[in-house]
Amino acid sequence: MQQLSGLDVQMLSMETPGTPAHILFLSTYDPGTAPGGRIAFEDVLQHVERRLPRSREFRRKLVRVPLGLDRPYWVEDADFDLEFHVREVAVPPPGSWRQLTDVVGRIHGRPLDLSRPPWELYVIEGLGDGTDGIPGHGFAVMLKIHHAAVDGIAGVEIITALHDHAPDAEGPSLADEWRPEADPSAPTLLGRAVVNTVVKPWRLVQVVRRAAPSVVRVIGESRRGELETGRPDIARTKFNGRVTAHRTLGGRRAALADVRAARALVDGASVNDVVLAAVGGALRRYLDARDELPDVPLIAVVPISTRTVDELGTGGNQVATLTTTLATDVADPVERLAAVTKGTRNLKKLSEAVGARTLTELSNAMPGLLIGVATRAQSAMWARNRGRLLANTTVSNVPGPTEPLYFCGARLVGPYLGGPVSTGTGLIHTVLSCAGEITISFVADRELLPDPAEYEQCIEDSLHELFAATAG
Repeated sequence: MQQLSGLDVQMLSMETPGTPAHILFLSTYDPGTAPGGRIAFEDVLQHVERRLPRSREFRRKLVRVPLGLDRPYWVEDADFDLEFHVREVAVPPPGSWRQLTDVVGRIHGRPLDLSRPPWELYVIEGLGDGTDGIPGHGFAVMLKIHHAAVDGIAGVEIITALHDHAPDAEGPSLADEWRPEADPSAPTLLGRAVVNTVVKPWRLVQVVRRAAPSVVRVIGESRRGELETGRPDIARTKFNGRVTAHRTLGGRRAALADVRAARALVDGASVNDVVLAAVGGALRRYLDARDELPDVPLIAVVPISTRTVDELGTGGNQVATLTTTLATDVADPVERLAAVTKGTRNLKKLSEAVGARTLTELSNAMPGLLIGVATRAQSAMWARNRGRLLANTTVSNVPGPTEPLYFCGARLVGPYLGGPVSTGTGLIHTVLSCAGEITISFVADRELLPDPAEYEQCIEDSLHELFAATAG
């Protein structure tokens, strides 16, 4: 039995029936490398079953503390049923990319059953010839897993656990030492809550004491003009309204080498800076075409992983969130990249000064009941359009595996990653690198972004604009 962290509880508390808080991984495959060139659903079930020992997240369910007096716990589910979690669907003919994303969007918009381990895997058949660049009749796999169970890094670890590095790999030889647990009784949970209620204030005092010197240093650097800490004006866009239960998504892939080459346009620019500038360019194109581009730059939440090497494979959320400019007010792509690079430099300085991990420790030291109440209250304010915007969108960059991956022998062609949206932030971007490519994906409320194909083109044009500047 393992208790959720403060950040995990935030992810759990932000969920409503219309705003499910799970992450999705969509992968398209070329079955030509699989034995016989085809994959049966029974093969998938066996494949996933052999990989269950690779991650504890597969067989753990939530157990809540009575009255919400403390953070919930993860418990090994004694009633785990693999066939409940692994399912089969198909896209209608002709199986185009847009039909695939429509099916995935509908699945993504439905909440998970939180009385069971919070994940579902869908094998999606019926892709047409050439869909996502796959010759023949490819297929896709969609995994959705609750954000309370994993962040981006932990999610990629699960994706890697489901794959092999060769089409003819024999699969894992790990012994399955998993043991189910009985659900803890209400008196047991309440007893733990009482102990935590006594201990938590002392832990909070310790964290605040450790953070105090960093706060003093930040204040001093801000007064001397060495660090920008002021909150910029954030203009509302069409993506910052009320969201519905309907989702749309899409993405574009590019060669990682081209993105790395674009760093040379601005001294000190990183791959993440190039990605942020590309997203800024895409948003600029999309909004400008509708005469909706604000005069001030749009602001993005940028999650920063605080996961240490020792915490790899432990699941949960280990991130801090900071904000930076997307420089959407700058037309020239090179000048936009320079503005973004300047903003992220300040972000890095602020992260180092405060200590990104300190922010995580603060949330873990807060009482579970207070975290839930605060998160739900904030969501309710945004739903009434009264909450102050934290940002216009989110751009999360997650490093993925560097080698090609195979699922049941089929080669992974297109890896796409998506996150949850909520009222106030109806558009989220996720960036995933894998085997020499980088994918910029997005998930949005369908009412706020009814034309995902056009936004996909904006992403592609923005990337090519940067690549052309590099070549020229």
